[in-house]
Amino acid sequence: MKLYLDMCCLKRPFDDQSDARIQMETLAVEAVLQLCRDGHQDLIASDALRFENANNPNLQRQQFAEVLLALALHDQFHSPTLEQQAQIWQNAVSDYSTLCTWPPRNFARLIALPHATTCCCIGRRA
Repeated sequence: MKLYLDMCCLKRPFDDQSDARIQMETLAVEAVLQLCRDGHQDLIASDALRFENANNPNLQRQQFAEVLLALALHDQFHSPTLEQQAQIWQNAVSDYSTLCTWPPRNFARLIALPHATTCCCIGRRA
């Protein structure tokens, strides 16, 4: 199975582990990553993930995510077609997203995964 993990998943171990939900999510992400390390699942990286990670001012978190992204066996590169698809999605949900508690910030990430079997995103609490 090909898996795409959002940057929030990759950096979940750095979040406050005193919260039981965050602890469980961290364990789940670690289990998925171990499956990828062992060759049972395939991780997908993307230009969007690399861009987001490169803009992280925390060097320790940035390096941690780079190591995880290096595990990826597949890559989704940015393209004009991807931008067009993201704009279509953005326009289609603009009314809905004002009502939604979790509007996707980067639609390019969500549609950039034509080969992904599973896409995992973890939302952060305000």
